[in-house]
Amino acid sequence: DYILCCMVGILFFIVATAVYLFVRVGMIKGSYDRLLQEGDYTVEKKKNSPVTQRVSTIYWLSVVAIYLAVSLPQNRWGTTWVIWPVAGVLFAVVITITKMIMKAED
Repeated sequence: DYILCCMVGILFFIVATAVYLFVRVGMIKGSYDRLLQEGDYTVEKKKNSPVTQRVSTIYWLSVVAIYLAVSLPQNRWGTTWVIWPVAGVLFAVVITITKMIMKAED
């Protein structure tokens, strides 16, 4: 039992070290992306960001309203959870359509 406890402690130490390194390197990479305007910080994405934020806010608030409107009267919380995975997949479609419309306007 003593060896098993020591191995679990070593495992936790290794996992904690890996998480620390991932977070540290990710923060540095994120700051470089922002400074160099790469990835999510390109000029085009920054220009389109307010529109996609508005669309995503409206979308997710609508999904919550639909979920509550379906779940509360029927009290069937065990089956109406299916709305969330469907909404997640449809969100990608909505954002893609939004980006296509914005490209067409340019």
